[in-house]
Amino acid sequence: MNITLINETKRKVDKKLLNNIAAVFGKRDFQFSGKAKVILILKTKLGIVSINKEVFGRKYATDVISVNYVNPELLNRKNQVCLGDIYICPEVIEKNAKSFGSTYKEEFARVIIHGMLHLAGFDHKKPFGQSREKMFLIQEKLVCEVLE
Repeated sequence: MNITLINETKRKVDKKLLNNIAAVFGKRDFQFSGKAKVILILKTKLGIVSINKEVFGRKYATDVISVNYVNPELLNRKNQVCLGDIYICPEVIEKNAKSFGSTYKEEFARVIIHGMLHLAGFDHKKPFGQSREKMFLIQEKLVCEVLE
């Protein structure tokens, strides 16, 4: 599993954290092979509003948006394939961290993991036919694991 970073902001990125997230997803059975790739794009607040409007028709800033390229069930485990893009906005993440009483690093990990779960086929309604709560339980377990 490989995470390619495109940083369109001035915010520094903890590369060790990204490596931890990639390693956790690489060893789990989320349809990701060792050759799977995700593109992580950090956007400004205006940039994420633009993406949100383009993808969902919404005119507000959000912390994370995932855009799938392929159906994870069709992933060819022999060739590297880019599963999709995860757009995140550090400004929104920082604001959310303060609101939720957590750290920026924890929220940063949480939104990337959330986006990766979407690329693995989970959605807020029926992740693999199960409840929404299941997705968030998995998400929080993974957040704890990558922050260890």
